[in-house]
Amino acid sequence: MATTLQDNVDDSKTTWLSRIGPFVLVFSVGLIAYCNSTNGVFLLDDHPHIIDNPTIRSLEPASKFIFQGGLRKLPTVSLAVNYALGGLDPVGYHYFNVAIHLLAGLCLYELLRLTFSASVWTELVRSNTTLLAMIVACVWIAHPLNTQAVNYIIQRSESMMALSAILFLLLYAKSARTRFAKVYLVLAWCVFCAGLACKEVMVMSLPIALLYDRAFLTKSWHEAMQARWKFWLACAAPLALAGSVIVPAMLGSESAVGLQLQSVSPSQYLRTQPEVILHYFRLALVPWPQVFDYGWPVEERFSVIAVTSGVLLCGITFLIWLYTRKPQLAFWGLAPLLVLFPTTSFVPLQDLAVEHRMYLPLMFVIVAVVLGIISLASRLFHARPVLLASAICAVWFIGLGILTLKRNQVYNSEIVMWQDVVNKTVGAGHKNSLAGRAYSNLGDALGDAEQWDKSIEALKSALQYKQFANKVHANLARAFVATGKIELAKVHCQKALEVEPNSARLRQQAGLIHTMQGNFEEAEKSFRSALEVDSADTVIIVNLAQCLLQLKKVEEAESLFRHAIDLDARYAEPRRRLVESLMRKSDWKSAATEAIAYTKYLPNDPRANLQLGTILAARKEFPQAIEQLEIAASFDPPPPEANLLLGNVWRSQKKSTEAIRRYEVELKHFPKNADALNAMAELVAKDNPRLSVSYFQRVIDLTPGYWQARYNIASLHAMLGSKEAAREQLLVVLKINPEFVPATELLKSLE
Repeated sequence: MATTLQDNVDDSKTTWLSRIGPFVLVFSVGLIAYCNSTNGVFLLDDHPHIIDNPTIRSLEPASKFIFQGGLRKLPTVSLAVNYALGGLDPVGYHYFNVAIHLLAGLCLYELLRLTFSASVWTELVRSNTTLLAMIVACVWIAHPLNTQAVNYIIQRSESMMALSAILFLLLYAKSARTRFAKVYLVLAWCVFCAGLACKEVMVMSLPIALLYDRAFLTKSWHEAMQARWKFWLACAAPLALAGSVIVPAMLGSESAVGLQLQSVSPSQYLRTQPEVILHYFRLALVPWPQVFDYGWPVEERFSVIAVTSGVLLCGITFLIWLYTRKPQLAFWGLAPLLVLFPTTSFVPLQDLAVEHRMYLPLMFVIVAVVLGIISLASRLFHARPVLLASAICAVWFIGLGILTLKRNQVYNSEIVMWQDVVNKTVGAGHKNSLAGRAYSNLGDALGDAEQWDKSIEALKSALQYKQFANKVHANLARAFVATGKIELAKVHCQKALEVEPNSARLRQQAGLIHTMQGNFEEAEKSFRSALEVDSADTVIIVNLAQCLLQLKKVEEAESLFRHAIDLDARYAEPRRRLVESLMRKSDWKSAATEAIAYTKYLPNDPRANLQLGTILAARKEFPQAIEQLEIAASFDPPPPEANLLLGNVWRSQKKSTEAIRRYEVELKHFPKNADALNAMAELVAKDNPRLSVSYFQRVIDLTPGYWQARYNIASLHAMLGSKEAAREQLLVVLKINPEFVPATELLKSLE
């Protein structure tokens, strides 16, 4: 009896492990494949939809997510949640995208495990359902063609829609195999609605589900419709609502999709898509080279149009014929074509080819490939075909995983990404109809990295294509401002404004140029005109406030800083500037209140603790000041002057050893900090005057006008008996600051 019980326990353990094991494997493969993806940056459409999107700045009111914007409500809500949790730190956004991808992989495994157990399959497939489902899920989750949907943050709409589509099919399939059919169909309907709120392509889940039903669940179309006709009727309601959003977009010209799109006509789009579709399927098998922004040109060559269209039509005809005989095989070829249909038909989109559109279709393609491999293996290796098929898929899978890890790295830098686009299109001799965009974004990214010469070079290349002129000229203006070529900056800013006169950001840029020229009155006019266009742009508000400070309009400036904080509580700049303004007025109480709020809302910004510590030190609350400055100094790297201020506080407390240690840390991180060198020199002057002189000399080498250091050197030379050296330094001090009485008195004493 004991033995039997033990056997039963072992069997239950084996069953549990066999059920949970594949999920763990698929999840682990996904984690490994995207382990280096969370360092990615914001790219292209991430900027308008995330960085410059006021809608996601707050979760309130919730009604705005329902009644404002287009159909893609859930991705917008997810972005707002990401912003609430981590502001504009891309890491949290990437974690979310990876999580969606992992969930999609797990749902895919369960869907395929259920699908391969259908009676329509051969014994070879049905006896290896778990293995085949696991192989497909692992290959799909590690495939580099998915990297754009996962790493390009804003394309979470694609992955969220795909997750919904996979889950929809899974629930629909389960409804036919359980007595709780109504429950599963209600859940499937809810998932379908959620998918529509992610991306419009979700509508294609309905014909795909019908094909799936006929292929795996029922024996005729009549049976499929009769069994679940109420469900299909229920799905019509959200489709009517979706149509009210989709149809106006198709007929309009204001967005990146529509029959009136100016950049490409319906006929041009239609004749180019067969070539694009074949390219997608080629990438599914051999994902190299991958390009983030193809700028795919309209196909004009009749021979290419004829051949690609012919191949595609023959393939579709064959699949339809095959579906009438073996629907369980043809389904995997027809389904990806149905998913692609909305984006590869006659309705033009701004970009003729983008890789993220293959995220969901890739799943079906991989199933077809794996089924083909196992069929071939059964013919070549009769004894153990599954072993041969598994070995082939393993090699394929490993190669795909390596490519995914490498591709993830490209998304970790805007410079690397846009240079990759340029290299693989224009650099490889391929036509890129949006090359101006690639060069413009490359120049922008190089500017962000302060590689101004390279930025200007890339932007000048962008000018040759006469595309996105407003952005190119605006970026050139920024680059010339940074390199001190203000007149050139002014010229390009004006050219950008000629193209887009009502741009708030361009008007702001004109204000910044006026500011650099010291023309604060004109700068104020430019900033105010920018706010007339966009009154909620916090960057413009802060720049106007800074300008007003220069014009001594302190109260209005501080009011604007507070207004910017109200608009975006997580934007650091207005908080920091407001505290600085209050500190300049010695309004320590108000400054402390604002600094405490700064540390509360932005706990990961060491400048908040630095400001609060400075205020507390000014109020002579030294223990609390040290606590805040220690927090600031603990960041890696610490903000400039955190350790310097700590040293100053310890010095005021007569703790010279601790002060010197802090000055040394400051100089380790910021070796050109003249104030830290000067403070260090003053502390060691008594015990080691010659060493002190060397420190003071380093200060002068860094900042020749630092007259306090020169005076200290003169005092030390006088003490050491080097009167001529002391006199020489004092004459320079008085030349810089003629009113400095101690220097005059010391000079007289040396005569």
